[in-house]
Amino acid sequence: MYKPRNPFTPSQIEYFSPVGYLGRFLAFKRWDIENPVVHLESIEHPYHLTLSKSDMCCLNALKWRIDRTLLELAGCKAGIWPEPSGFQKWLAFAWKRLQELEEGHDFPALWTATLTKMDEGINEWFFNTPATQRPGFTLKQFESVCQKYGFRPDLKLVAACFRVP
Repeated sequence: MYKPRNPFTPSQIEYFSPVGYLGRFLAFKRWDIENPVVHLESIEHPYHLTLSKSDMCCLNALKWRIDRTLLELAGCKAGIWPEPSGFQKWLAFAWKRLQELEEGHDFPALWTATLTKMDEGINEWFFNTPATQRPGFTLKQFESVCQKYGFRPDLKLVAACFRVP
Protein backbone atom coordinates (compact mmCIF):
# COMPACT_ATOMS: atom_id res chain seq x y z
CA MET A 1 0.00 0.00 0.00
CA TYR A 2 1.26 3.45 -0.92
CA LYS A 3 2.68 5.52 1.92
CA PRO A 4 2.59 9.19 0.90
CA ARG A 5 5.42 11.60 1.52
CA ASN A 6 3.00 14.35 2.62
CA PRO A 7 0.72 13.33 5.53
CA PHE A 8 -2.10 15.47 4.07
CA THR A 9 -2.22 13.52 0.80
CA PRO A 10 -5.73 12.18 0.20
CA SER A 11 -6.15 8.52 -0.64
CA GLN A 12 -7.56 7.56 -4.02
CA ILE A 13 -10.89 6.66 -2.39
CA GLU A 14 -11.19 9.76 -0.21
CA TYR A 15 -13.90 12.29 -1.05
CA PHE A 16 -14.27 15.87 0.18
CA SER A 17 -16.85 18.60 0.07
CA PRO A 18 -15.48 21.65 -1.75
CA VAL A 19 -14.84 23.43 1.58
CA GLY A 20 -13.23 20.32 3.06
CA TYR A 21 -10.99 20.07 0.02
CA LEU A 22 -9.91 23.71 0.25
CA GLY A 23 -8.89 23.20 3.88
CA ARG A 24 -6.96 20.03 2.99
CA PHE A 25 -5.31 21.84 0.08
CA LEU A 26 -3.92 24.51 2.41
CA ALA A 27 -2.67 21.95 4.94
CA PHE A 28 -1.02 19.98 2.12
CA LYS A 29 0.63 23.08 0.62
CA ARG A 30 1.94 24.32 3.97
CA TRP A 31 3.48 20.94 4.78
CA ASP A 32 4.96 20.69 1.28
CA ILE A 33 6.62 24.11 1.57
CA GLU A 34 8.04 23.27 4.98
CA ASN A 35 9.36 19.90 3.72
CA PRO A 36 10.82 20.44 0.23
CA VAL A 37 11.96 17.58 -1.97
CA VAL A 38 15.66 16.84 -1.63
CA HIS A 39 17.46 15.13 -4.48
CA LEU A 40 20.25 12.90 -3.25
CA GLU A 41 23.66 13.59 -4.76
CA SER A 42 24.06 9.88 -5.48
CA ILE A 43 21.40 10.04 -8.21
CA GLU A 44 23.25 12.44 -10.47
CA HIS A 45 23.46 10.06 -13.41
CA PRO A 46 23.19 11.15 -17.06
CA TYR A 47 19.46 10.41 -17.11
CA HIS A 48 18.56 12.50 -14.06
CA LEU A 49 17.66 15.66 -15.97
CA THR A 50 15.28 13.91 -18.36
CA LEU A 51 13.66 11.90 -15.58
CA SER A 52 13.34 14.97 -13.36
CA LYS A 53 11.19 16.69 -16.01
CA SER A 54 8.54 14.03 -15.29
CA ASP A 55 9.33 13.98 -11.55
CA MET A 56 10.42 10.35 -11.85
CA CYS A 57 14.12 10.82 -11.16
CA CYS A 58 14.15 9.56 -7.58
CA LEU A 59 11.85 8.27 -4.87
CA ASN A 60 11.41 11.67 -3.17
CA ALA A 61 10.48 13.51 -6.37
CA LEU A 62 8.21 10.70 -7.51
CA LYS A 63 6.33 10.60 -4.21
CA TRP A 64 6.01 14.40 -4.26
CA ARG A 65 4.39 14.28 -7.70
CA ILE A 66 2.14 11.33 -6.83
CA ASP A 67 0.99 13.16 -3.71
CA ARG A 68 0.27 16.31 -5.71
CA THR A 69 -1.61 14.36 -8.37
CA LEU A 70 -3.73 12.59 -5.75
CA LEU A 71 -4.51 15.98 -4.19
CA GLU A 72 -5.56 17.36 -7.57
CA LEU A 73 -7.70 14.27 -8.26
CA ALA A 74 -9.45 14.82 -4.92
CA GLY A 75 -10.17 18.37 -6.09
CA CYS A 76 -11.76 16.98 -9.25
CA LYS A 77 -13.90 14.61 -7.18
CA ALA A 78 -14.93 17.54 -4.94
CA GLY A 79 -16.18 19.40 -8.01
CA ILE A 80 -13.53 22.13 -7.97
CA TRP A 81 -12.36 21.21 -11.50
CA PRO A 82 -13.63 18.80 -14.13
CA GLU A 83 -11.16 15.94 -14.48
CA PRO A 84 -9.38 16.37 -17.82
CA SER A 85 -9.43 13.40 -20.16
CA GLY A 86 -6.20 11.44 -19.74
CA PHE A 87 -5.24 13.23 -16.52
CA GLN A 88 -4.36 9.95 -14.79
CA LYS A 89 -2.08 8.56 -17.55
CA TRP A 90 1.02 9.78 -15.73
CA LEU A 91 -0.07 7.89 -12.60
CA ALA A 92 -0.04 4.56 -14.43
CA PHE A 93 3.65 5.05 -15.20
CA ALA A 94 4.35 6.49 -11.76
CA TRP A 95 2.98 3.44 -9.90
CA LYS A 96 5.27 1.15 -11.93
CA ARG A 97 8.32 3.37 -11.37
CA LEU A 98 7.49 3.62 -7.65
CA GLN A 99 7.28 -0.15 -7.32
CA GLU A 100 10.67 -0.59 -8.97
CA LEU A 101 12.37 2.08 -6.85
CA GLU A 102 10.88 0.73 -3.62
CA GLU A 103 12.15 -2.74 -4.54
CA GLY A 104 15.63 -1.29 -5.02
CA HIS A 105 15.63 -1.43 -8.82
CA ASP A 106 16.45 1.54 -11.01
CA PHE A 107 16.44 1.42 -14.79
CA PRO A 108 17.08 5.08 -15.70
CA ALA A 109 18.00 4.43 -19.36
CA LEU A 110 14.78 2.49 -19.96
CA TRP A 111 12.65 5.08 -18.16
CA THR A 112 14.32 7.92 -20.05
CA ALA A 113 13.55 6.23 -23.37
CA THR A 114 9.98 5.41 -22.32
CA LEU A 115 9.18 8.87 -20.98
CA THR A 116 10.76 10.59 -23.97
CA LYS A 117 8.73 8.42 -26.37
CA MET A 118 5.48 8.73 -24.37
CA ASP A 119 5.81 12.41 -23.35
CA GLU A 120 3.05 13.75 -25.61
CA GLY A 121 0.62 10.98 -24.67
CA ILE A 122 1.25 11.28 -20.94
CA ASN A 123 0.88 15.07 -20.97
CA GLU A 124 -1.80 15.29 -23.69
CA TRP A 125 -4.43 16.34 -21.13
CA PHE A 126 -2.35 19.42 -20.27
CA PHE A 127 -2.13 20.61 -23.86
CA ASN A 128 -5.82 19.95 -24.58
CA THR A 129 -7.28 21.51 -21.42
CA PRO A 130 -7.72 25.27 -21.12
CA ALA A 131 -5.56 26.74 -18.35
CA THR A 132 -8.62 27.83 -16.36
CA GLN A 133 -9.96 24.26 -16.26
CA ARG A 134 -6.75 22.43 -15.29
CA PRO A 135 -6.37 21.11 -11.76
CA GLY A 136 -4.27 23.41 -9.60
CA PHE A 137 -4.62 26.93 -8.33
CA THR A 138 -3.15 30.32 -8.87
CA LEU A 139 -3.73 32.67 -5.95
CA LYS A 140 -6.47 34.45 -7.89
CA GLN A 141 -8.21 31.14 -8.73
CA PHE A 142 -7.99 30.05 -5.10
CA GLU A 143 -9.56 33.30 -3.90
CA SER A 144 -12.35 32.94 -6.45
CA VAL A 145 -13.12 29.34 -5.43
CA CYS A 146 -13.07 30.31 -1.74
CA GLN A 147 -15.66 33.02 -2.45
CA LYS A 148 -17.75 30.63 -4.52
CA TYR A 149 -17.96 28.08 -1.68
CA GLY A 150 -17.94 30.51 1.27
CA PHE A 151 -14.58 29.30 2.60
CA ARG A 152 -12.75 31.87 4.74
CA PRO A 153 -9.22 30.66 5.39
CA ASP A 154 -6.63 32.42 7.50
CA LEU A 155 -5.05 35.00 5.19
CA LYS A 156 -1.55 34.47 6.62
CA LEU A 157 -1.82 30.76 5.83
CA VAL A 158 -2.98 31.51 2.28
CA ALA A 159 -0.11 33.97 1.81
CA ALA A 160 2.39 31.38 3.07
CA CYS A 161 0.98 28.65 0.84
CA PHE A 162 1.15 30.82 -2.26
CA ARG A 163 4.45 32.40 -1.18
CA VAL A 164 3.10 35.93 -1.10
CA PRO A 165 5.10 38.32 1.12
